[in-house]
Amino acid sequence: MEACAGVPDGVHVARRGTGAPGRSRDLFCPPCGDGRTITYNVRVSDVSELTQEHAALRAAMFPATADIESMRWASAIHLSGRGPGGSPAGQFESFFITVVLFTEFDPVWPIKTNWPYAIRGLRGSMRKSQIEFAEMCGLGKATVERWEVGKTLPFRGNALQLLTLVRPHLHDPIQAGQTLNLAAAAVLPNITRPTAEYTGASIASLLASGKDDHRDLARPLITALVDSRILVPIDPSEDQLAATYFPLAGRLHQHSDVPSWAHQLIVDLATASDSDRTFVLDLARRLSR
Repeated sequence: MEACAGVPDGVHVARRGTGAPGRSRDLFCPPCGDGRTITYNVRVSDVSELTQEHAALRAAMFPATADIESMRWASAIHLSGRGPGGSPAGQFESFFITVVLFTEFDPVWPIKTNWPYAIRGLRGSMRKSQIEFAEMCGLGKATVERWEVGKTLPFRGNALQLLTLVRPHLHDPIQAGQTLNLAAAAVLPNITRPTAEYTGASIASLLASGKDDHRDLARPLITALVDSRILVPIDPSEDQLAATYFPLAGRLHQHSDVPSWAHQLIVDLATASDSDRTFVLDLARRLSR
């Protein structure tokens, strides 16, 4: 699969902790369509300098939950996006994150943000002390300390308000990747029904509230949620916002009386071709009537 026109090469995915870099191949590359949508490309490659830097800075893995904080391995992903004419996609040209596949362990559902982990990871990616981070945000050091030990939530859990404060100060792919943890913290608490379907547009709407508008993060966020197997597209589209998704991680916990083979089928849908996935889901809908 060739990269989309207008999307720069340089998107890397590698397994950290296995000692064996992956073989180059495209995992996700939606076509640019009419050129008005921003696309994100993911490619398996050798471990990059960004992977080593991410680990050295102790940046948080995506999506900064208690489940994955203690994991010793992850997939490193560099999302590069370009808009019309090769212009940068929104504020950031690319996002670097590390993810754990949610089908490879038993995640708690619904998915909750581990705020101390997310804040420490964000601050670490910026190479700032607690005092420096607090001054940047116009806060006291004690406030940041309370966030990082879990005594209080940042702005009572309002991730969008924190995003508005920190985004002007972020300048590299690792720091940009940490914004996806905050974006996920705004979205995942609203994805609680494992049997529901969610449109990309409805997910994007959760990233805006009043003056805190971060809907430009919707496409890279959705790509990250799909690649970590939290969401699965039902009807893949040229534009992530036009597609519909179901919560894969939630469906694995839907019913205890579901046969064991059904759980594996749900997992397999994450890597199935678009046509196979559509066929299986249509069949499931018919059988449930």
